[in-house]
Amino acid sequence: MKYTNAVRAFGGIDERHVFSDDLALSPYMRNFRVTENRTLQKRYGITTLIPAGETVTGLWSGYLGGERLFLYTAGGKLFSVEQETGIPVEIGDVGEGRNTLFEFGRTVYIKNQNKYSRFDGRTLSEVQGYTPLVAIGCDANGAGEPFEDVNMLSARRRVQFSCDGTSTTYRLPEKNIKRIVSVKEHGSIYALNCTADLVKGTVTPEYPFSEGINNIEVEYEVYENRADVILNASGVMLFGGDTDGHVFLWGNPDYPAYRFHSELADGLPSAEYFPENNYTIIGDSEITDIISQYDRQLIFTKDRAFYSYRELQTDTLGNVYASFPVYNLNGEKGNLLKNTGCIMNNEPVTLCADGLNRWSSTAVENEKNAVCFSGAVGKSMRRLLASGDLSGVRLFNLRATGELFLIAGETAYIYNYRVGAWYVYDNFAADCMTECDGTLFFSRGNKILFLDETSNFDNEGMIHACWESPFVSFGDGRRSKVTEIGFSVRAGGTPSFVWSYQTDRGEPLSAVTAVSPENYEHRVFDVHFRPPVPTSAYLKLKLNENDYASCEILSLQASAVGKGTYGRKGL
Repeated sequence: MKYTNAVRAFGGIDERHVFSDDLALSPYMRNFRVTENRTLQKRYGITTLIPAGETVTGLWSGYLGGERLFLYTAGGKLFSVEQETGIPVEIGDVGEGRNTLFEFGRTVYIKNQNKYSRFDGRTLSEVQGYTPLVAIGCDANGAGEPFEDVNMLSARRRVQFSCDGTSTTYRLPEKNIKRIVSVKEHGSIYALNCTADLVKGTVTPEYPFSEGINNIEVEYEVYENRADVILNASGVMLFGGDTDGHVFLWGNPDYPAYRFHSELADGLPSAEYFPENNYTIIGDSEITDIISQYDRQLIFTKDRAFYSYRELQTDTLGNVYASFPVYNLNGEKGNLLKNTGCIMNNEPVTLCADGLNRWSSTAVENEKNAVCFSGAVGKSMRRLLASGDLSGVRLFNLRATGELFLIAGETAYIYNYRVGAWYVYDNFAADCMTECDGTLFFSRGNKILFLDETSNFDNEGMIHACWESPFVSFGDGRRSKVTEIGFSVRAGGTPSFVWSYQTDRGEPLSAVTAVSPENYEHRVFDVHFRPPVPTSAYLKLKLNENDYASCEILSLQASAVGKGTYGRKGL
């Protein structure tokens, strides 16, 4: 009797399908991707865009003022890649260390542990920080109304005096200051001489200031700021309710459970004003990541999740400001990866103890709002978690193709959420990643590379693509004598296949035949062989494609001819 098993819509890898008659799912598959037509296509090649010389420490791509920019940092410098030629142009110094690049207010900010810089597409400069107006309506003795909090990024402050026309000395809020930056009357530089006592923190004009309400503003500078609190924060995200008007930071090892956020500067959103009191302590555990979801913010520790949103509050002076209270969301699951969180189909994705989870849109504490979707690669996920080292694991969502990448070491686990299929790429180490015009760019040491749709090889190296079937019963599953196995594969491209097979008895994989490009004219491969194994209940088939060629498997059909248990009567 002849048994036939066919597949015309591939479902990718599923490590659980070791014994199965479903050929659509493979327990082991490397360097094949599942297309939107559910065919198997050998992955694109990896091509070097730039040999950067120094280790790449940051990548960013996006639009500024309608112009597409591709930026990277290496060796403490910022570079811009020309779109036409692909040649990098040095912009300037941004400081050593791992950089976070993000766009805010038509400006790209570059932050590391040593320096905070801004690039508007033309000019690179170091962030000095907004100078807050700390007090208004002050009299000569310094008594007035607190107005804005001190900015941790800046050592400068402003204070406004309502002068009485007779006082000759005005006291600042602080003593032992470094210098007086300026004295202004109604916004203009004060024309007459003023003397300052820096130890006492006083300003004395040559003649008494004119009478008025907040008519004199003194800007002064102290010796120290707290910029290290901001610079040492490794995580960055934009959030603010209906608009992303605030920058949120976390990941400072000295403040592991702290979430900091920026504030409006002169009424406008700013990435350069971080008041000392704009922080929230999230329990007693280290924050691993913060991800936005619509008008909510999801905050993760390793084993818990919280959510936050914007609330408008009014202070005693009648000023309206944004508050971001925190509430419990999930008491069992969180995120084990630091600062690599991403959104897939408007759902945050995190790595938990059971694998990758997608978080549903809910503001109610519920253990079911995180659902694991990585069961198909569950064995690999468990091995990864058991290794105990997740420091180099990265998550990235390539929106153009609908692919979620989890990269660990040299391996990329990819979930195509448009077709619901998993697959795996080898030789895919990546550190920094960005998407530019629908293409994935990533750094590897001192190189910037990309997935090249026009290439069938990795920088002149061959791509080894492999697909294995489950152990297939070819019938009723009884241990029958299989006299002949046949394959028919409809393929596109210019592949060169090597077939192998293995029984459930544990024999090593046996090569059968090689099919070279000249063996097909109608793009149909037929392979027939007689297995030397006397009896077999299950058979596994393996397909290797080792060539500098393209390959797409459109369909597959496997058949077997068997005899009865005793070989006397055919089935």
